[in-house]
Amino acid sequence: GWMGGHRLYLGRWRSALLMLAAGLATSMATSFTSPWAAGPMVIWWLVDAVLIPGWVHKANVANDARRASADPT
Repeated sequence: GWMGGHRLYLGRWRSALLMLAAGLATSMATSFTSPWAAGPMVIWWLVDAVLIPGWVHKANVANDARRASADPT
């Protein structure tokens, strides 16, 4: 979610830290202003919802290749 855990899990730690910082800033901004301040973060979440399946597929293919090259049989 807003803490970027999904990005961290997939090895995208720089953008995960950026998402955490943006999420915290958005949380504070919406506390002091209107809920509309969360708009950019919502857009980021929607973009991630589209991109994550491709990232997971790429990570799975890389893991399968790594396992196949490490398997002595």
